[in-house]
Amino acid sequence: MQITRDDGVIFASPEFTPTVLVQVMDRTADYTGDVSAQHYYETIVPNAKKCFIFHKILSTGSQQGASGGVLHYAEQGPNGFWRVHTTAGTAGLAHTIRFYVFSEFVANIPEWGIYFYKDGQLVYTGNCLPLDIKFWERPQLTTPAPTMPCATICSVARQLTQGIPGTNPPTALIFLFCFTGFSSGIITPVFRQISQSAGGGSADGFSKGCAYIETSLYDQYYKASLGYA
Repeated sequence: MQITRDDGVIFASPEFTPTVLVQVMDRTADYTGDVSAQHYYETIVPNAKKCFIFHKILSTGSQQGASGGVLHYAEQGPNGFWRVHTTAGTAGLAHTIRFYVFSEFVANIPEWGIYFYKDGQLVYTGNCLPLDIKFWERPQLTTPAPTMPCATICSVARQLTQGIPGTNPPTALIFLFCFTGFSSGIITPVFRQISQSAGGGSADGFSKGCAYIETSLYDQYYKASLGYA
């Protein structure tokens, strides 16, 4: 048995294990003090499973939406589960972040519906929300970003160096930007500012794009899908 989309692409089948939404976490990363603070948020995904994590800024301090950024990555945790590890954030801001966690197992089994098994293991049900990953191609720094609600896989978007006039020895500020999803698309805010001797460090540049998901569908149905409701 297979379920296909209108274009013929397989949507669900017991012949493969789909990647689906297994957890949604709202967490706060506080950088009002230490801009290099380390925060850890454990997921329900075992280290032995694949794990993909996207993030969207819900608010920054008392301001709704995104006015800063947080750099983080997914890592295998010491307790046997994948976790989010934040390593830097925009100075002076506390960010409320929504993390969308995807893996290859069913997190919530409904009482009735469609069930797919592979080798005796449940791999998909009718209430699962599959990963629908997209890629924003950014050949130019001025390429318009998506404008619908988005969450991104975290990565560095740009480095910009500016000299500080009147410093001796000559000193430069290096601004690091990251891809950040929010309610109106994708932005690239500064998440770290570094002062160093002029001429040191790596060359300026920008990333040619980032992976992301559109979040409207996930935000509407994740509670029912994951049994949070």
